[in-house]
Amino acid sequence: MDIIKAYSFRSFVIIMFFMAFMCLLVDSTFYVILTNAEVVLSGHKNLIDLVVMLEEKFRLYYVPISAGIFGLIGILLWVCMRFLFVNLLKTSDKAIVDKKDDTKVKGSLDKKEKKNNDRRLFLHLLSVFQREGRLMDFFSEDLNHYEDSQINAANTILRVFERQLHQIFIFDSFPVGVERCDTSKAFADRLGIILCAGYVQQLYNHLHDKQKAQNALGFSIFHELGRILLAQWNHPATARKATADEFATVLMIMLKQTEKLSANAENFAQNPLISETLRQVLKDNRHPLTVRRAKRISAWLKDPGIVLKWQKFLVPHMQTALLKRLQQYPTAWTDLPIVEKELALRAQKFTRKDLQKSSIQSTSEI
Repeated sequence: MDIIKAYSFRSFVIIMFFMAFMCLLVDSTFYVILTNAEVVLSGHKNLIDLVVMLEEKFRLYYVPISAGIFGLIGILLWVCMRFLFVNLLKTSDKAIVDKKDDTKVKGSLDKKEKKNNDRRLFLHLLSVFQREGRLMDFFSEDLNHYEDSQINAANTILRVFERQLHQIFIFDSFPVGVERCDTSKAFADRLGIILCAGYVQQLYNHLHDKQKAQNALGFSIFHELGRILLAQWNHPATARKATADEFATVLMIMLKQTEKLSANAENFAQNPLISETLRQVLKDNRHPLTVRRAKRISAWLKDPGIVLKWQKFLVPHMQTALLKRLQQYPTAWTDLPIVEKELALRAQKFTRKDLQKSSIQSTSEI
């Protein structure tokens, strides 16, 4: 590794320089001592001869031997330091790898947990819709024509749909159903969702594909549902088609209808002639989609934060049971702080009502 080579070279140079400095310092000290001893002992001939002999041996033997000893110590010190550094580096690398592996595993588990949470919520919402009726089956009915028996069945399914929505959202009930309309429109000009049977027939005749007709019909119903809920919940942009389209998109994403929604938007975006023909036949400026609206829906589907953006508006109108489920199993689009805040507010309101009820009972007993 480059870092080991760099450390080895630099540490060797530093250690050997330090050892050379120490060797020079020791040798200089001895040399100064011998030199001073010769001056001090100038009156003692025998001692001076001894000092002179030591000086000669110092130059011949001590200097090279001391240099060798300090050099050997420096090499041993360098080897030990290099060994410790390599082991430390390997340990650090292993820790980093383990941490990365843990992060990958944790990330994989988080993704798996989010996927499971989304699946749990979807199954919960789907079970709410299917518990008492056949909403999803409505979009699989034979769309070729509607007889009286089929209209009655569709009326029942849509009424159950509206009733089951109450188990998810808090809103005032509204009329729903299917009827034969006098004019060529998608929905009757009355309060609620009154689907015109002729709209279903026109979708089938012009799209020439059962699944495409079902997809178009499904979005139309969710668009009308969005208009009603936006109006009831006092959204500032209730009248705008784009707002109803976006809200319908959010609802369909939450109910895992993304694939059908995407196919419907793509179909109308790529076939402007069909869209324009249907608009002329139906004389309805909301149904089916125009090319521009279809492309806008496709763009929303690519926005990962589209559903999360609407949670501040949606959460106050969700049933408490759903909020508690979102708190326990948050999805990718769940805004947990908003959910918890809403649950806390409802708990406070419930406590106040209990206190008021208790107070009234106590007063009546007195």
